[in-house]
Amino acid sequence: MSRKVFVGPALRRLREETRLTQTAFAQRLGLSVSYLNQIENNQRPVTASVLVALGQTFGVDLATFATDDIDRLVTDLREASADPLLTDTAPSLQDLKRVASDSPAFARAFLRLHQTARR
Repeated sequence: MSRKVFVGPALRRLREETRLTQTAFAQRLGLSVSYLNQIENNQRPVTASVLVALGQTFGVDLATFATDDIDRLVTDLREASADPLLTDTAPSLQDLKRVASDSPAFARAFLRLHQTARR
């Protein structure tokens, strides 16, 4: 059984970096705008054919969309948020997943800050 892969925030970041509208981005990938919107909002998983089109059309390294990195980031955030200094304000798992997928740079910065504070 294959695992569904949701890459919405990463796909949206790519589209915004290319300065394309959803319409233009969808056309270049051969998708409907509504389907692209659903993928960007994590309402639909990305398919292998869409990932291949992203690689061919935009020269994107498909590792950009690796969910293992997000899973690892969520695990690290969960560990850091269990710190006694933060237990009064510990975020939910859903919040941690959202931060890791929507703002991975912020999540990594938080982890660096936490590591520095623990030294």
